[in-house]
Amino acid sequence: MGTSSESRANASPLLSAEIAWRDRYEMLESHGYRLRPRYHPNWRPSWLDTKKPVSHHEDYNIHNNLFNMDAIRVSDGQKVFLKRVRTGSREIDILRFLSEPERLQDSNNHAAALLDVFADDNDPRFSYMVMPLLRPYYYPDFYSVDEVVEFMRQLLQAGYTTASRQSLTANDRDCSELNLMMDAEAMYPKGFHPATYTMDASGYNRAYPKRRRDVKDLRYYFIDFGISSIFGPDEPRKVLGVDGQDDEVPELSIDVPYDPFLVDVFILGNLFKKAFLNRYTNLDFLLPLVERMTTRDCRERLTSFSALRLFDVLVSNQSWYTLRTWDP
Repeated sequence: MGTSSESRANASPLLSAEIAWRDRYEMLESHGYRLRPRYHPNWRPSWLDTKKPVSHHEDYNIHNNLFNMDAIRVSDGQKVFLKRVRTGSREIDILRFLSEPERLQDSNNHAAALLDVFADDNDPRFSYMVMPLLRPYYYPDFYSVDEVVEFMRQLLQAGYTTASRQSLTANDRDCSELNLMMDAEAMYPKGFHPATYTMDASGYNRAYPKRRRDVKDLRYYFIDFGISSIFGPDEPRKVLGVDGQDDEVPELSIDVPYDPFLVDVFILGNLFKKAFLNRYTNLDFLLPLVERMTTRDCRERLTSFSALRLFDVLVSNQSWYTLRTWDP
């Protein structure tokens, strides 16, 4: 049996993906992005110098993901998210397009902004996209109907705005639950830890967020445009492919072209149904919307514009009391 000191020394070792990030620490810092102390090349666990429990130290928290990592932008201290992608990937081009200044000024643009992109100095086959640090939209839980309504409204407005542009347009054929995030900084007075969402920035104290309805301008964002498309003004909006996280989309095909914007409508409707309407009885007033967003015949499915219009009608018919209640 090992001694207590040996146990502390061996607690929370770097995992394989973490070692890969540690080996890139200095290269990333040269580009202006600093990883947490755990990934410094000369990291020495902070708990070795104290008698506090090992788990009470920020650098105890692991993040074993080879393709993404949190960091701090050295120039101003902003918390950011690094995503490792193939150099020249379509996702970089699409996020550049959606992050052009005039599009970022559009309040209905809910694509996570591309702050920077640069190639790996040691392996130029890969590049790093830099985006604001966000967190999954579903944690913490929603508190009331009006919070769910605002979430849905932002996603529907984003879908309509994107699909109806007269110039270049883009869509996200993978706008499912895992690719929806929120800017939750204002919800957490003491911050939140990027590797353990239930804790504050310290990494060991419990985080106590504000309710969504009490946060001004809480915004939700789409991420991961790896299988998305950009269309010119006169280009047919048709695609091929069966990739995506929602395997219930009926028209996906490798040989019959389909409208990706109607796929987006189905995916969002399916998300609304599974994440909310199937769980909470007091959202039944949105059933007509979800049913028409998820028709198997895409020719009968609502367009982005029609979905937003029906949503507004259904919500406007609800009382203030209904929108402020919840049924957990």
